[in-house]
Amino acid sequence: MLLQTGMVKVHPECPELQKPVEAAKQYRQNINSYAVAIKTLKGVFQKNIVDEDDDMDEFE
Repeated sequence: MLLQTGMVKVHPECPELQKPVEAAKQYRQNINSYAVAIKTLKGVFQKNIVDEDDDMDEFE
């Protein structure tokens, strides 16, 4: 739907009057929720990674 209508509805007689389309608001909300979920999952998975010893430990 956003591909057809765009993110902003422009008044036909007065182009400077604009308002966001409701679908655009929902899209932004969904994108933000998705980003938070991905960030949380990334944090969980990174905690479970065990760092393998490498040869650099000898120099510390």
